[in-house]
Amino acid sequence: MTEKGFMVYHPQSERIGAVGEEFQTDAGAEILRRAQEKQISDWNYAPALKTMSFKTYYPIRIGDIHDRWILGAVVQQNEMYAEIKVVVAQMLLMIIIGLILLVFAIVVVSGIITKPIARINSFLGKIGSLDLRVENQDIVQPLLNRKDEFGLIAKALETMQHSLIEVSTEMIKISNEMARGSGE
Repeated sequence: MTEKGFMVYHPQSERIGAVGEEFQTDAGAEILRRAQEKQISDWNYAPALKTMSFKTYYPIRIGDIHDRWILGAVVQQNEMYAEIKVVVAQMLLMIIIGLILLVFAIVVVSGIITKPIARINSFLGKIGSLDLRVENQDIVQPLLNRKDEFGLIAKALETMQHSLIEVSTEMIKISNEMARGSGE
């Protein structure tokens, strides 16, 4: 457009050669005056489009030509934000799916960790109360074939139980012998 607001190009051919309606007011004249000095951009209502729009104006100097030109661009707000809305919706969907997967993974992993710990704790409780029955090995039996730390702990507990059974059997034998010896 020219420095006076005459449209040199516009998608609507009837606006070419006429002063843009937004420049026919004092506020519009002020925009033209400021746009001759530097680039200006602003969100405001565009009467021709009947919607909020982003408008930017940039001064253009062509050689020694006295008349100043202004490059103006107007983009409707809904057009400018259309792609952004789609991207934001996709990002929110991905975040929600990610959170659901994270919660699922936490539940699965916690089950994988807490069940063996509960079995080991139960077995230790039995041994701690000196309940050395062989049937208690059923508690840690599922862990014995594992190749991880739980399997190693279960094997060590099984060995400890066998050792305690041997010690207690030996103590019972010694106690019985001492009882027979004192009874003679």
